[in-house]
Amino acid sequence: MGKLKIKFHPLFALYVFVCIYFNWFNKIFYYVVVVTMHEYGHYFCAKYYGYQMDSIIYSLSGAGITTNSSFKSKHDIIISLCGPLVNLILIVVTICLWWIFPLSYLYTYDFLICNIVVMMFNLLPLYPLDGGRIIVSILCLKGKNRNKCLRINKIVCLTFGILFVVLFLISIFFKTNYNLLITSMFLLVNSITSDKNVYFDKIKSLNKNNDKPIEVKVFKVSTHNKKELVKYLNPHYFSVFKNELDGKTETINETDLLK
Repeated sequence: MGKLKIKFHPLFALYVFVCIYFNWFNKIFYYVVVVTMHEYGHYFCAKYYGYQMDSIIYSLSGAGITTNSSFKSKHDIIISLCGPLVNLILIVVTICLWWIFPLSYLYTYDFLICNIVVMMFNLLPLYPLDGGRIIVSILCLKGKNRNKCLRINKIVCLTFGILFVVLFLISIFFKTNYNLLITSMFLLVNSITSDKNVYFDKIKSLNKNNDKPIEVKVFKVSTHNKKELVKYLNPHYFSVFKNELDGKTETINETDLLK
């Protein structure tokens, strides 16, 4: 299993610059430390179950680990819980440290708050946050359709995104809270791109045993839309599509949908 690569979204550099400009160096330092430990909680748990994790990406909304693996629902629940669990352990350790060394409060207060915020935010029932992944995986274990769960979550994300925009606008009249704006951007962008997540989740969930012969089914279609073609995919056969749009015949298969 390869090493976990570290990547930074271009906007993350802007976030760091703003924090330094406003003399928030301690906050950005604790933020990076906390989210890194949070993500490594996911990483080591996923590694324990044998999944390949590619890289950790830092962005405006936090950090996330990229992977081409498709987690089993019961594993996804445990892996998702491990991130917030790391934050909870750090919270308990920090409070215990205050009891033993009271002066440490002056240096670790921001660290504690950062852990609380990261833990609570990630436990929101919004995919792809940890809370959302847990809810979706539990519903899948109960026999619910994963794609339908993700589409419902799109509506929930949009609702919460609008709510955080309203809270940000209200904060302008008191003490402007830019974290509310960043959170709303994350949720709104996720609600817009969730259809893409549904599309790739369905493809990755088709676990075929390539060691055994598999039936090939040919479908005549009249669309280039991959979201429409993915509806034909089934783990029990290999799908081939003949597109007869505009008087021309084009043949593609389900492997081409991943390109």
